[in-house]
Amino acid sequence: MKLNYKELVSEEERKKESKSIKEMDKIPIVVEYFPNYNCEMGTIEKTACNKDENILSFFKFPKHINIQYFLQNKEGIFLLQKTNVKLIEIYEKFKDPEDELLYIEAIVENNFEFNFKKTTSELERKETYEKIMATYQNHIPIILEKNPDCIFSKEIQNKYIINNTLTLENFVKIIKKKINFFYDIKIYIQGIILIEDYNVLLSDIYEEFKDERDGLLYITYEIELNKIPIIIQNKPEYELFKINKILLNKNITFSDFKSVLKKRNNLNEDIKLEFSINSNQIKNDDIILFDLYEQYKDPDEMLKIDYSIIN
Repeated sequence: MKLNYKELVSEEERKKESKSIKEMDKIPIVVEYFPNYNCEMGTIEKTACNKDENILSFFKFPKHINIQYFLQNKEGIFLLQKTNVKLIEIYEKFKDPEDELLYIEAIVENNFEFNFKKTTSELERKETYEKIMATYQNHIPIILEKNPDCIFSKEIQNKYIINNTLTLENFVKIIKKKINFFYDIKIYIQGIILIEDYNVLLSDIYEEFKDERDGLLYITYEIELNKIPIIIQNKPEYELFKINKILLNKNITFSDFKSVLKKRNNLNEDIKLEFSINSNQIKNDDIILFDLYEQYKDPDEMLKIDYSIIN
């Protein structure tokens, strides 16, 4: 495989880069992503990683993406078979002898295709871009769609025209308003590249990753449900819970949920309560909250629980 980075950057500059990164006690890496038949992405990423990290912990791709990593030295080109090997071990074996950078070539296999691209022709998409640019100067046209790994069932508006002075954090706040709860949100460029720096300007993302054919920026979102949004539905005859909206860790048991609920409402731990969802009594205290959520969540993505006092 041809390393484009070596043609773009002089050997002197590459040596300076690797030296500065190694002085931070990190590993200097250049990753070149090569497009596959089903993925147009071809880009170069410079980065520094911790010595105890491995490929999977450092390169954070969504589950639907398959990546093949290739390394080369004077003996030839090798497919990385074990992704749990520490990068420091790979570095010592495959670092470039000239500039001491570790070059990793990655073949990206992506079966995901944006619905907007599937349902509109390239000409229509270009016309959409031109209309937006004619009306909204200094704005960025964004197509936002759900990552196929996202468990969140609600669809969010998929077309945005955003001022180019805003950061990614500003854009994420706009998305959060659409879903009406404080979920954790991951943003992937082209459905592949995770953006973790929310302070980056959308204009910078746009310039680097806009679609060269139609001028639009394609982003996917993945909503991480680390906490379950719950509403306790007070019956008129009880009105027991003053705090009836609650966010709880998705992995706790229903028994833990009851204890937390009583504590937050200053209720006696000995009070006996019966809980149900859609008239189905919850009898298993060991059931995980996330399992209940997956089974009974409402279309608004809330878990609504009824209760009654046992005399």
